[in-house]
Amino acid sequence: MRASLIVTLFFAGALVGLGVETAAIWPSLPARVATHFDWSGAPNGWAPRPVLLSVMAGVCLMEILLFATLGGVRLSDRRINLPNKAYWLAPERREATIDAIRLWIRAFVTVMTAFTSIVFIMAMRANVDPAQPRLSTLVPWMTASVLVITLTMLGWLYRRFHAPPDA
Repeated sequence: MRASLIVTLFFAGALVGLGVETAAIWPSLPARVATHFDWSGAPNGWAPRPVLLSVMAGVCLMEILLFATLGGVRLSDRRINLPNKAYWLAPERREATIDAIRLWIRAFVTVMTAFTSIVFIMAMRANVDPAQPRLSTLVPWMTASVLVITLTMLGWLYRRFHAPPDA
């Protein structure tokens, strides 16, 4: 299966998963929900339930737009900043280079979408018990994991385009 299809399926899966979980949890949420939590998981910001839905919808819409536009944008050579740019954008390699950059962008947006979807689900689940809402202590670990994934992806991008293969 092509890498771009796999990334697209993961992206769609994160959004569908969020939608399914939202539909399942939403009726159980109180009228006023915790929308912000400190690092220990204690709530420190509250809003009416529709505000949470609006924020979730806005973030998802932004992620969809980023996935669709940044991953499909036409890149002119002057807007691309790569080491050994002349080599990577030579006519015989240009299409593969552009495809790799687009795939990287879409993969990065997918990682961020999966992360925000999981955090939204955890926040909704934390609010099911209105007497004691508490966000999972896994969130800081998830945040650290996303940082490691991001650094790994940047490392791949650096290695992929740092020097021509024959250098």
